[in-house]
Amino acid sequence: MKRLRLGHDWEIAFNEQRLIEFDGEEIVVRRTSDNDWIAHSRYCPHQNADLKDSQISGNVLRCPWHGLQFDLASGQNLTNQCSPLSVFDVVIEKGEVYIYALHPPSRQQIYLGRYGWDLRVGTFTSDLNEQLSVNQDYVAQTNRGAERVTILALSKNSERSLVAGRILRNISGEQRFDASVVPKTLTYLESAIGRLETGIQLIHVEKLLDGNMVAYLLGEPTRALGPLAAVATRDLERQIWFEFVNLEA
Repeated sequence: MKRLRLGHDWEIAFNEQRLIEFDGEEIVVRRTSDNDWIAHSRYCPHQNADLKDSQISGNVLRCPWHGLQFDLASGQNLTNQCSPLSVFDVVIEKGEVYIYALHPPSRQQIYLGRYGWDLRVGTFTSDLNEQLSVNQDYVAQTNRGAERVTILALSKNSERSLVAGRILRNISGEQRFDASVVPKTLTYLESAIGRLETGIQLIHVEKLLDGNMVAYLLGEPTRALGPLAAVATRDLERQIWFEFVNLEA
C-alpha cells in the first residue's frame, strides 16, 4: 500500500494543517483540537474550490464556494451533486505520522429512509456495525444538518443510489429540543422574505436535531435567498436552510 511519512506527531500542533503532495495530488492534512487526523484533496471535485480552510463539522466537510458537503470517511458527496472528494487514511505508528492511499470503498448497504417535515424519501449509508431496523428512527447527517430518519427498507439499487446522507446512531430521548425558537424564526423569516417582494411564501419552519432550521417555501427560487440565509444565520445564531416544496411530487 502506498504511504508517505509526514513527520512526528509532536511536530504538528492541534488545529494545525499542512499542505503536501501525495499520490499525484495536493492534499490537506489536519490535526483537530480533539486530536483527530483528517486528510483530503485540496480542491473540490465540483469546480476546484480551494478546501484548505474549509469548515468541518463532525465528519463532514463543507465547500466554501457552493456549500457542498462531503463525508470525510468515504469522500462521498452527501447530495451526490458531484464526484467524491479524495480522502486518505492518517495512521500514527510509534509516534510517526503516515498518510495512506485509501482502498476502494467497501460495498455498503444502502437504506431507504423518510425524513423532513415534507416526508421526503432518500437513501442513506450507515456508520453502525449492525443492520438497521425497518420503521425504526435514527439520527442521520444530511446536507441540511442532523435530523431524524425513519428507515423504510434496504435499497435494492445500492450501486446507483443518490445518497441523501448517512446514519450516525440510534435516536434517543437526548434528541429532544426546545421548540420555542421556531415561532421566533418563523416571524423573522416571514418579515424578511416579504421584503424581497418575490411572491415566495413561507409555509413551515422545522428545527433539526442539531439546532439547524429548515424553512419550507412555495414559489420560484431566487438568488436573493442566498444572502438572506447568511444574514438570518447570523441574526438568529443558527444555520438557516431554505427548501422549496414540490407540490406535484
